[in-house]
Amino acid sequence: MERAVTELVDGAPEGMAYIRPAEWPAPEPFIWFVLRDRQPARDGEQIAAYSIDRLSIEEPLSKFGEALRARDHDGMRKAVGELYDAHLNRTVWQIVHEFDRPRARDALEYLRRRYGEPYGRLWERHDELYLTWLAFRLADEYADYLRSGAGRELRTKEEAAGAIFMPWLPHELVPAFMYRLVGDEEGWGEFRAAWITALNMWFEGMAEPYTPKKPAVARKSGRALQRLHGRRPQVRGALPAASPEAGGGSRGRQTRDPKAGRARGREAGRGGEAGRSGEAG
Repeated sequence: MERAVTELVDGAPEGMAYIRPAEWPAPEPFIWFVLRDRQPARDGEQIAAYSIDRLSIEEPLSKFGEALRARDHDGMRKAVGELYDAHLNRTVWQIVHEFDRPRARDALEYLRRRYGEPYGRLWERHDELYLTWLAFRLADEYADYLRSGAGRELRTKEEAAGAIFMPWLPHELVPAFMYRLVGDEEGWGEFRAAWITALNMWFEGMAEPYTPKKPAVARKSGRALQRLHGRRPQVRGALPAASPEAGGGSRGRQTRDPKAGRARGREAGRGGEAGRSGEAG
């Protein structure tokens, strides 16, 4: 009886099964006990439960989200490590394709454009498909975090710099992650430059004028970062730029010493390099 229940759940095509206790020759509490490791939940007259394979993805994703909101870089790194190692399981791509099909289709299309191969051939790249899906999923989680306005509680430049850089992101995932986040595989440099400029505006009241090399990426980066911090600094073009009206008192006065501006940029940059010294970048 126990084996029949677990095999039904673990064999579910989308990684989730629905069991109607009335149809089983066993007390309902026994079924709940059997499914205790598969996150059972009441759904009307049915019990919904995850397969073990799907839980191997869902649980670290949940831990990553919690660590991201808590700005726990060690927790994020551990969760992403578990998710990354899952690509060694040859069936994991099929699992995520079933339970997260829209994002999985985006991963297929991304690799189709890269390799110019038909979808049937792409399925042979199951490990690369899974890692592309993972990069997209992490980017979407990160974008949700930026949109949440969580940065309003950050009080220092160091805290803000630590919230935005990503030492937890494996280098191999960076191109697909940035493509999903800002629309450009090589968008990390522009994203970082936008953040350093925004940091100087928010915490120093001024920043060196910056001309983006990728204006579209810079605009997307600027909008995302403004949502994170809940502030909208004065902008010139795509990014925050030096402005005498940026703040009150001495912080709002624009310096005429270019060396002073560069020094502040380097100070913010050191916070960014801490993130780049990790795996992302």
